Amino acid sequence: LVMEQGGDEPEDWHPWFDAVRQANNAGARIHPQIGSRCFGVLMGHQSRLNPFRYRPSYAAIANLPLEVRIAELRRPEVKAQILGEHADRSGPFALDRFGRAGFENLFPLGPTLDYEPAPEASVAAIARREERDPWEVAYDTLLHFDGREFLLLPLLNYGGGSYDGLYEMMLDPFSVQGLGDAGAHVSLVCDASMTTYLLTHWARDRKRGPKLSLETAVRRLTSDPATLYGFNDRGVIAPGLKADFNLIDFDALGMLHPEQICDLPGGAGRLVQRAEGYRATFVSGVQVLSDDEVTGELPGMLVRRHRT
Repeated sequence: LVMEQGGDEPEDWHPWFDAVRQANNAGARIHPQIGSRCFGVLMGHQSRLNPFRYRPSYAAIANLPLEVRIAELRRPEVKAQILGEHADRSGPFALDRFGRAGFENLFPLGPTLDYEPAPEASVAAIARREERDPWEVAYDTLLHFDGREFLLLPLLNYGGGSYDGLYEMMLDPFSVQGLGDAGAHVSLVCDASMTTYLLTHWARDRKRGPKLSLETAVRRLTSDPATLYGFNDRGVIAPGLKADFNLIDFDALGMLHPEQICDLPGGAGRLVQRAEGYRATFVSGVQVLSDDEVTGELPGMLVRRHRT
């Protein structure tokens, strides 16, 4: 059961969890699967979503290589032309086809990769403080980091502008961690880093509310899912069990900025987000990662639970 907190009704998940608890107490085996951060999309010059792509002057340069496009966008006359145009709003619904009010829920990732931004960090709030138009703020923001900055649009798990509801979900003994998807909506969503985020944000860095203990965070990534799916040969480090484990420099653990790589069929792009701080990763005792770089060893295989 995939469970995410709605944006318009941040308490809407409580009845579902209550129903799960009642069913499990009656003998069912239902476990809500939840993420470790908001489900949202990334907008920017490396994403399929870009709030300026509906303006004619941007559309004219949208297919240029990133470095060339950013150089054009930095030209004052190009900026003035794009900001002075009206966006084409006649097409079908799209998440990046919005008006000025949409900037209230659009946030720069920034150098710290803030996936739990406070309301005052929105593009609209920045524009009010700086007495500027939010479209200009968004334009300038997306040129940061050589044009590789993103604007985060949280869609789910961000009720009330924080992760307080998500924290409650993770504390529920029936919930299980998951949803770190790296294979869907790859041109606008980048969630494969959710596992690293669980360790960094929830067990170390969170400032806007309570954190998880490191032991809890590790358990939710290892023994909890192994037990749920009946893999009794893994999930903890113990004699006789499968030698799968990470050696992590916890203080240095972190995520890098998302980036687009174009290695799909036809040269199509996808968003990836690399991590640092993983000193070694072993699968069945074979080292597959060394200081954040793959070794080339591929001992993994399709996993199936043995039925009894």
